[in-house]
Amino acid sequence: MTFPELFNKLGPVGWPLLLFSFIAVILLMERTVFFARFRRGTTELFDTVDRGYLEDLASKKNELSSAIFVALQTYESPVAQREEALKIWLRTYATRIKYGLRFMMLIAVLSPLLGLLGTVLGMINAFQVIALQDGPIHPAMLAEGISQAMLTTAVGLSIALPTLLGAHGFRILADRHIETLSLSLSRLSLAISNTQNPIIPSSQYRP
Repeated sequence: MTFPELFNKLGPVGWPLLLFSFIAVILLMERTVFFARFRRGTTELFDTVDRGYLEDLASKKNELSSAIFVALQTYESPVAQREEALKIWLRTYATRIKYGLRFMMLIAVLSPLLGLLGTVLGMINAFQVIALQDGPIHPAMLAEGISQAMLTTAVGLSIALPTLLGAHGFRILADRHIETLSLSLSRLSLAISNTQNPIIPSSQYRP
């Protein structure tokens, strides 16, 4: 069966299903490339830091560089203000890293429903054809109409399953990555505080 023949059998829901499949493929490919860049390490084991060290980290082109720049801008600010600025950056970054996931979930929900709608419409057409028959009804007449009607459900599920799997998989990766970044930023803020207010061991005090 060629693609034009398959598309014609989908009926009125063919165009929406084709559009959803195209968007789903684009989003799955884009998110795959996006998350593939996170295979490298994204954490820094911060201890004590100074401006020079932070400027060197900010010059590197990775997901932490813009957060380091925020830390530089609030280097001498109170701890609460610096941590709030880093939280705002993290929320903004979380919005970008979860881009497209809600739309993928929407496609995963609507595709089977469109397929089911196509099946119902196909069954209605099949029974209308049977109703117009004056002679005997052969099983082949029912089989052809029903198979054509069920095709839309199969196509809808074929679109929904990989899209749903990708949306949940990418959400897990995004949540894990955001958690890792949050830990790194907390370490960074603590390291800046330790640098500005070093803790002197009690053994170094003289009576």
